[in-house]
Amino acid sequence: MKISRLAKVVLLGALVTLGWCVLLTFFWNRLVPTQLDGPTIAWWQALGLLILIKLLVVGWRRTSEAHQRRARKKKLADQWGRMTPEERARFRQNFVRCCERWGCTAPEQEPK
Repeated sequence: MKISRLAKVVLLGALVTLGWCVLLTFFWNRLVPTQLDGPTIAWWQALGLLILIKLLVVGWRRTSEAHQRRARKKKLADQWGRMTPEERARFRQNFVRCCERWGCTAPEQEPK
């Protein structure tokens, strides 16, 4: 029986998450009750802690910043590809004018 790629990814994700839960449970139950007189936790409580930590540290972002940069770059490249030669020339003139105002040098070659 063949397992689909999606099923493998889901299974691997579940195993990794379970591993993190077990690891967090192990360390929590070894350190917190002895050092801070806190309660012990079960693996499902560790899962809740992992979700809480992710939300507090990462937030609700769905994609990474690198992915967002690549998406913006692709969008700009698509827009550049749809421009007519006249629109490109007008864009270059405006870009050079802006660069001169800020004291930087404009690129000499056309983007790919």
